[in-house]
Amino acid sequence: MAILNRSRIEYLQWCINWINGCTSDCAYCYARQIARRFARGEERGWVGCEQRFEDPAAALETQLSKMRKLPEGMIMLSTSHDPAMTPKVAGQMARLVFVLDKFGLLKNTLLLTKHPTKAVDALWDAFYEHEYEHRLRLED
Repeated sequence: MAILNRSRIEYLQWCINWINGCTSDCAYCYARQIARRFARGEERGWVGCEQRFEDPAAALETQLSKMRKLPEGMIMLSTSHDPAMTPKVAGQMARLVFVLDKFGLLKNTLLLTKHPTKAVDALWDAFYEHEYEHRLRLED
């Protein structure tokens, strides 16, 4: 199972989505509509998150390392689950951003979000924590 997949969305070439479902049940949720359209997730109900990868950043780094040619075009880092933007999810997303940057792919990455303030605040906290942990490791 790949974490980085070709996208069927017209303005994207790739997508990264490591969580299925959502903790909310918004009436006009595009992710739920997509899940219904492609018959994914509805059998277990929509509300509730299911993480597809234990360590999404490691899965992405492994996949990118094995690719003969790095992905070209726009990559969407999905935040369709961002009402569930817990510190754990934000930390995982921050580490995914660092992996994309390591491979030179960050400039082609789109962060799509429903709740910009909540998502940005959670990501900012995760980036700060990740950078702090990184500096501590360098000092040891």
